[in-house]
Amino acid sequence: MVQYVAAAAAVTSAVMQYRAAQATEENYKAKAKMEELKGRVAAVQAREEGVLVLDNMIEQMAYNNAFGGKGNVDPFSGSRLGVGLKMQSKGLREYDITQTNANISKAMGEYQAAIDRSAGKTAKKLGYANAVLTLGQGAFAYNQLTPGSTDMGLKVAP
Repeated sequence: MVQYVAAAAAVTSAVMQYRAAQATEENYKAKAKMEELKGRVAAVQAREEGVLVLDNMIEQMAYNNAFGGKGNVDPFSGSRLGVGLKMQSKGLREYDITQTNANISKAMGEYQAAIDRSAGKTAKKLGYANAVLTLGQGAFAYNQLTPGSTDMGLKVAP
C-alpha cells in the first residue's frame, strides 16, 4: 500500500512540475510581449519628439522670414539666409537623432523580448526534465517498496 502512495505522490509531483514549467514559459512570453510594447511606445515617443523639433524649426524659420520682411529685407539673402539655413540644419539634425533613438528603442524592446522568450523555453525544458526525474525517482521508490524487489534484480552468486 505504501508503494502506491509513493507512486501517486511522484506522479502528482511530476504533473505539478510540468504545469509549473508551462506557466513559467507563458509568464516569460507575456513579459516578452510587454517588452516589445515598451519598445514601440518609446519609439513613438521619440518620433513625437522629432515632430516637435520640426514644428519648432518651422516656427523659427517663419519668425526669421517675418522679421526680415518687416524691415524690408529679403529673408533669402545675406545673413538672414545664413540664419535660416543654420536653423534648418540644426532642426534636421535633431530630427535625425530622434529617429535614431526611436529605432534603438524598438530594437532594444525586441532584443529584450527575445531574451525573455529564450528564458521561457529554457525554464520549460528544465521543468520537463525535473518532472521526468521525479517520475524516475518515484519508480525507483516504488520498486524499493515493492516486496521482493529490494535486490533490484541483482543476484549474488553463492
